[in-house]
Amino acid sequence: FKDLSQLFFFPASLDYTHTGREVSLSDVVRLSRRCYENCQTFIFEGDDVAAGLQGSEVSSVATGESPLSHLEGSWPYVVAGGGGGYAIANISNTSSLSIVVSGNAGTNDVSMYEELAFLAQDGVSVINLSDSPITAQGFAGTSESARFIPDYPYGYNVQERGVLASYYIGNLSNMVSLGSSSVSGLGLVDAAYDPRGYVFAADGNDVHVYDVRDRANPRYIAEYSVGGAQSLTYRDGTLYVVTSGSVESYRPDDPLSGLGSVSDSLSFGGGESQIWRNTLFVEQSEGYRVVDITNSGSLQEIQDVTLSSSDGVYVNHDAAYTVSGADITAWD
Repeated sequence: FKDLSQLFFFPASLDYTHTGREVSLSDVVRLSRRCYENCQTFIFEGDDVAAGLQGSEVSSVATGESPLSHLEGSWPYVVAGGGGGYAIANISNTSSLSIVVSGNAGTNDVSMYEELAFLAQDGVSVINLSDSPITAQGFAGTSESARFIPDYPYGYNVQERGVLASYYIGNLSNMVSLGSSSVSGLGLVDAAYDPRGYVFAADGNDVHVYDVRDRANPRYIAEYSVGGAQSLTYRDGTLYVVTSGSVESYRPDDPLSGLGSVSDSLSFGGGESQIWRNTLFVEQSEGYRVVDITNSGSLQEIQDVTLSSSDGVYVNHDAAYTVSGADITAWD
């Protein structure tokens, strides 16, 4: 938040009136969707988010596409994708989710930037949710995409077979390929972006690094042994690796020379992962686990939420959302 000078807190009055001070997860938790004066004033309310998400179902919506197994969001939407297609839901009313658009094109992964939804498919499709009518526009060729990483106005298409291609996406009517780098036989499953100009990619076992500081000439750097790497997230100099049996944090000060040593680890694994504020949410077969990453060198599990089923998890200020089969569900 850029301007915290006019924050109001409920029910207690807390002294966080110093402009520029970040509000931590342990201080306050639920951010109301009320926003005033060009979003310079925010109202916080409720209990700690970690304590507030107890796994009580609020609502669910059938997408008509199945199976779906990946989920990501950007207020007020979530986008789900899987072998059975894709679907985008409006979540502005948590108690009444509604499907905005869906399709049956198999989707390997999903990502969002504001009102742009990117679908990693045979190539990449982008959906502009501010358009009317809403349609999917394909680009990035026809090779199997593992994940598309938007870094607007640029983006990186990470293909399953090991190719990374950079794009200019600032003009959706004319998205331009800038350059690519490839290494054969990787089988990539997930990727994360380091704003210093690197892309980390997981192949289900190890972590691979691409240098994208020169977008016209991205280059593959190296493979670093991790073991069982399933998903990656990056925040403030730390790479979080969820493996089949652990959650690990690394501080890759110089990705050209390695990931560095493990800063800390927890002895449970998982699938997809997402960072929200100072917490890491790790998908489980039936629910998710919540990790406090305030100190990346001292990871703390703070919650284990069991749900009836879960193939992907997305969390925002209001609720947790999961996808399973053909349904998107909101949980409080």
